[in-house]
Amino acid sequence: MASGSPKDPLVQRSADVVAEFRADPDRFDDIFSPSFLQAVPPHRMKKTFIDFFNKLGPVTSTKIARLTTDYQAQYLLTFHKGYEVSLDLVIDEKAPHLITGLWIGTPTPIVPDWQALITEFAKLTGKATFTACKLGDKGPEVLATYQGDEELAIGSALKLFVLGALMADISAGKRRWTDIIVLKDDWKSLPSGFLQDWTAGSPLTLYSLAALMISQSDNTATDHLIHTIGREHIEQTMVKMGLRKPDRNLPFLTTREMFLLKGWDHGRNIASYLAKDEAERRAYLQAVVSHQDIESAAWIGANGQPTAVDQVEWFASSRDMVRAMNWIRCQADQKLVRPALDLLAINHGIAFDREVWSYVGYKGGSEPGVRNMTFLLHSKARNWYAMSASLVNTAAEVDEDRLSGLLKRASELLLVP
Repeated sequence: MASGSPKDPLVQRSADVVAEFRADPDRFDDIFSPSFLQAVPPHRMKKTFIDFFNKLGPVTSTKIARLTTDYQAQYLLTFHKGYEVSLDLVIDEKAPHLITGLWIGTPTPIVPDWQALITEFAKLTGKATFTACKLGDKGPEVLATYQGDEELAIGSALKLFVLGALMADISAGKRRWTDIIVLKDDWKSLPSGFLQDWTAGSPLTLYSLAALMISQSDNTATDHLIHTIGREHIEQTMVKMGLRKPDRNLPFLTTREMFLLKGWDHGRNIASYLAKDEAERRAYLQAVVSHQDIESAAWIGANGQPTAVDQVEWFASSRDMVRAMNWIRCQADQKLVRPALDLLAINHGIAFDREVWSYVGYKGGSEPGVRNMTFLLHSKARNWYAMSASLVNTAAEVDEDRLSGLLKRASELLLVP
């Protein structure tokens, strides 16, 4: 085990990597092992380094964050445009000590406090909402917020409300995680996910469907849960979970319905759907939308352009999403529904320092023009936190990398006294 300063081979290879963050990186064959380049070809490496350079500028300083062995370390790179990036490096123990492992983290803005972070949220292109809270017996304590009550599209983060309704049923003894549901063609949706490609009649447990819904954002798994649990039950539960203004989410759409409203007949029916009252919308979904071919909506998002993201979606504020995560945390004190926390911890969304955080729960959502990221965190100091942010642009894609970086920095500020 290494201690103190890194040995010369590691120092040299870290310097080699840092030097590749430029407009014309080209030393891949000299510094990376053949096995690494087989897994990550030079053209992909080149694009990665150029993208970082174009967005952040050159590296201005490098320091060791963690030295694991004489041949493995984590570095913290500072870039010219005011960002930090963690870099994990592993080199071969044998000369010439070529790089066998490399991981580049999320660019994190160098801001000293919450006010400076809020200023960065205000600079984002599009509409944004952000809230960070410490959680306790008296409910969420707001540490920082920007447009916290702004209701924006949340994409697949809607699945937190589906999970909540499932938890409520299991807690009440109406269902069990091991209950079997068979796939139905009429309930299949479009990706993300892969269950839409499985054969109708395939059996899955409620736990498996929920795990795929949360970790893979599988839309077909989600819709099978919505149909099984019941749309109206989810609508009631999302209010209990903290959604203060539910009207825009009534009726609560399946993902298939969302795709069809936007994509069937190229969205020409959106205006007439929105003009209907709630009862008329429910009837329209059942009588008309449910009979359309899901493949007619497959073009949605193919060109990267937002489609009615301020009209047909699922909507919530960042305060709503923090309350929802806190509701899940509190309900999970019951043994029957504690597995919900395990599901949320499968996919962390972004990399967190596991020496600081004992638990990371996450659900996000995205489509062209929409990005939501919602986290439930438990520190090794035994404090619970939740934070959520959404960014929506009705005219163009949003800067997902920048939003991720802001939330990564927010996670660090949570621990500042």
